[in-house]
Amino acid sequence: MKNFIAFLFLVIIYSCSTLKNVKAIKNISPDQQELLQGEALQKAYKTYSLQIPETWYSYRDVHGHIMHSPKVMRKRGHNFYENNFYVTEYSTKVCNAKSRKELLAFYTKRMKKFYPRINIVPQKFLHKKYGVYYLMKYTTSWHKKKLFTNVDVLYHYNNRNFILRYNSENKYYDEFIKDVASIINSFTIKETN
Repeated sequence: MKNFIAFLFLVIIYSCSTLKNVKAIKNISPDQQELLQGEALQKAYKTYSLQIPETWYSYRDVHGHIMHSPKVMRKRGHNFYENNFYVTEYSTKVCNAKSRKELLAFYTKRMKKFYPRINIVPQKFLHKKYGVYYLMKYTTSWHKKKLFTNVDVLYHYNNRNFILRYNSENKYYDEFIKDVASIINSFTIKETN
């Protein structure tokens, strides 16, 4: 019985501290984000560069990602984190794809893990410098209440693997998709030595 009470006590303590951490992440307001601009933003782009519209702002999120969101979303308060764009270069430890097809297979497997019923239909496009890339558009939901439109772009270039991701609550998608297209078109991979 003592072991059970001790176990229950540990569960309660752990649950409370976990709940506190979740609340802390959810309560980060736009004013608490680390805003990035000018030289600081350019330094943060280690392996790529982007041109962000004047009507957008850049920040480092709680996980360390460099995110970009429309400035008007900051004024909409609770939605600032639901409409954003970011780029990830996969490390070779995470994804060692040696071709576009391998990158697409990695991506599909990973997405199916999080969204088992998702139907991924990649569209092929041609970039003048980086060759063929894939674009996927799909929908997700948050507790079946909020619907989101997501656009993922996969680039494989010189054995480097990138994902460009745009997430938007459905009601804001059309409002910002032209800006997102210009950001995607500005994407430039920095050459490594």
